[in-house]
Amino acid sequence: MLHGILVAAELSGRSADPPARAAMLAAVHKSAAPEQLSVAAPGWTGLAAEAMARIEADNPVLVVLGWHAPSWLGRLRNAWTFATLARRSTRPVLVVRNAALRPYARVLVAVDFAEEGSEAAIETVRTAVRCAPAARFTLLHALDTALEGYMRRADVASHVIGRHRRRLRSGARAAFRRLLRRLGLPQMRFSLVTTPHPERAALRLHAGSARPDLVVLGRRRGGWLDGWSGVCAARAALAATSCDLLLVPPRERRMAARPPPGAN
Repeated sequence: MLHGILVAAELSGRSADPPARAAMLAAVHKSAAPEQLSVAAPGWTGLAAEAMARIEADNPVLVVLGWHAPSWLGRLRNAWTFATLARRSTRPVLVVRNAALRPYARVLVAVDFAEEGSEAAIETVRTAVRCAPAARFTLLHALDTALEGYMRRADVASHVIGRHRRRLRSGARAAFRRLLRRLGLPQMRFSLVTTPHPERAALRLHAGSARPDLVVLGRRRGGWLDGWSGVCAARAALAATSCDLLLVPPRERRMAARPPPGAN
């Protein structure tokens, strides 16, 4: 259940979409009406500062951020707010770019089933399901092919390299099944895509063909969605797709925040 949704967006033009999406999510989860953050601070950094202050004070379960704005100052403010929240927010951030005409139906979730990232994958998928409870989900896992490159440079036989890649795919499929069992989710609504491409390229290629209406990125400390490199990766995801984007913070950020008021 979603308890407490904070909306950070200007109230004009296409910026009406973030409040509408937040209201739709609140209705599905029977939670309190979303809170609209007004921009009282002057300048293009005001929204980011106020959003972070509200997150730290109230710890909302979800932050809904507008992307479009009617003026260049509004667009600059939204871009700065996005960069700030991508780096610092302890709560998931939903970037709304399209009209909220219907619930999300096709969701693409970038996950990492490596041993150190398996728990992060579970939290990322769980958060995605909260935001799109009736959707069909595609989990995108980029295979770790670094060893394969060394093997090729060492002239290892092709069939040995092929066997190594099959082991990686088999391990990812096993991790995928374990994830669904742990979360108690119906397998019919989930599919797994494994790819040898780097994560950023894989996301761009698959999103272009699958055309999801929501892309979900999980951030791990030291991973591809951490710090300023994470901001660049998330902006690359925005540039490669036309859909909404959900950023899930690293586990250590979530654990540092106190539970939301009234949460079960």
